[in-house]
Amino acid sequence: MISKVLKRLRNINDLTQQEMADRLGISRSTLAGYETENKQPSYEMLKHIANEFNITTDELLGVKTISPPNTTPTFKNRFSQIVLELLRENNMNIDEFCKKVGIIKETLDFYLFSDVQPIADDLLKISATLNVSIDFLLDNSKRKRITADEEMLLSSFNRCSEECKKYLIAKAGVLSIEGISAVAAAEYGQYLDNGKKSYPSNGTEGLK
Repeated sequence: MISKVLKRLRNINDLTQQEMADRLGISRSTLAGYETENKQPSYEMLKHIANEFNITTDELLGVKTISPPNTTPTFKNRFSQIVLELLRENNMNIDEFCKKVGIIKETLDFYLFSDVQPIADDLLKISATLNVSIDFLLDNSKRKRITADEEMLLSSFNRCSEECKKYLIAKAGVLSIEGISAVAAAEYGQYLDNGKKSYPSNGTEGLK
């Protein structure tokens, strides 16, 4: 019975076997064994699974039906999903990742599977290790990385005082509007020039 419950639990949480195995801290083959009933989880593992997915042991053992989770995206599951997808893309396992970032696995699990956002220092290390922007990690942008020019501007901006930053933000807004206006004016001028070329002279230019 537990094999069917584990499969349902994995499906309603939209997890692959590898993702669920990573979340539980076991190998994929071990999870596959649980799902095919070739292996039986220990009592400690049953408690761990129940706690990890916020269900009761009765639900896990099939005594009660598991209720589908709230499907509204939250920081918790989006951050976890993004990080785990990046780990797969980089062919990096959890232990290797923790070593490169410089955090222990328990801390990473806390970040991935709780409602708490990583502290700024760890967030910087995670983004650097995965070579993506912090905005991408936090699901605030679909762009994984910023350009070299953007990075240079950001670096210069971060060295400014708070007053200087406020001025630069305001100035950037003005320059953006001026740039849009300049482009619009240029396009309008080109439109007028093209319009003059479109109509042949009727011989009345210069006559009053």
